[in-house]
Amino acid sequence: MSHNIVDIIYEQARLRPASPAIISNERIITFRQLIAAVGIAAHHLRRHGVLPNQVVGVSMGQNALHVITMLALAQLGAVSLPLHMAVPADRRALAARRFGAGCVVSGHSSMILSGVPFISFAGLSFDGVSVTPDHDIFEVSPDSPFRIAISSGTSGDPKGMILTHGLMALRIAEADYGVTPSSRTLPMDLNFIVGFRPALSALAKGSALVIPAAKSDVSLLHTLVSHAVSHVYMSPLQAGRLVEPLNSDGIRCSDLVCLRIGGGPLPLETLQKVRDKITPNIFVSYGSTESGLVSYATPEILEQHPSCVGRVCPW
Repeated sequence: MSHNIVDIIYEQARLRPASPAIISNERIITFRQLIAAVGIAAHHLRRHGVLPNQVVGVSMGQNALHVITMLALAQLGAVSLPLHMAVPADRRALAARRFGAGCVVSGHSSMILSGVPFISFAGLSFDGVSVTPDHDIFEVSPDSPFRIAISSGTSGDPKGMILTHGLMALRIAEADYGVTPSSRTLPMDLNFIVGFRPALSALAKGSALVIPAAKSDVSLLHTLVSHAVSHVYMSPLQAGRLVEPLNSDGIRCSDLVCLRIGGGPLPLETLQKVRDKITPNIFVSYGSTESGLVSYATPEILEQHPSCVGRVCPW
């Protein structure tokens, strides 16, 4: 029996093919279209020599192609390594060498690294006409590597941790309060586990990802409201920036079921401003790349103990 994490996404596509999987300002990608795109990307990667257990550097932005590529690599049994586009080339090259990347994939030629084979996604068509999608899912065990997660570097130089398919299955089942197939999740940076874990979790539960058109706070707030986002993940700094320009009180995001904040201490002033101006449905989490989610504070807990990070999770 295969334990490939992609099997969960394929199952959702079988259950609800016409439901939205990824929503952006440009288009809506259904689960049927997502799986077709993953198959085309897998075909492209296999044709360029990507093999099972090979480490592949991924330099992509916060977009649908990033999600598609991550799933396609998992489908092939390869191991994805995030090489953030914002990081200087010498640091990306260092990470590629350190973690044994056999190649780098990107939609931008500026992400080419000297001495590392490059696979371009620029100009690749996902219309399914010129290419037959590859839906052959590589069989893996729970201990097979899925991704090398890079830590945020808050405790020193960023470190790499191998996430297996089995571990990711456990991580995507972590506490995402109230996620249903009708939910809409806006994830943080997909290069880090705080971004790609909620993204995979949302897709695994048959719900949609929402990707903003730009990184600005104004664009983020517009996306939350216009796309009826129900679940969003952000850092205390992002939350503070989001509420800072809002002068009048009043809940602006009535569809938000869960605004999850983590990655650092949440100032009490920010907590109160977010309550007053965005939503009262605030959840504070504590964890790490290595351990996953450790503790979780619900709105009810924060009402009584606003400085805490909640109760320790059952696991």
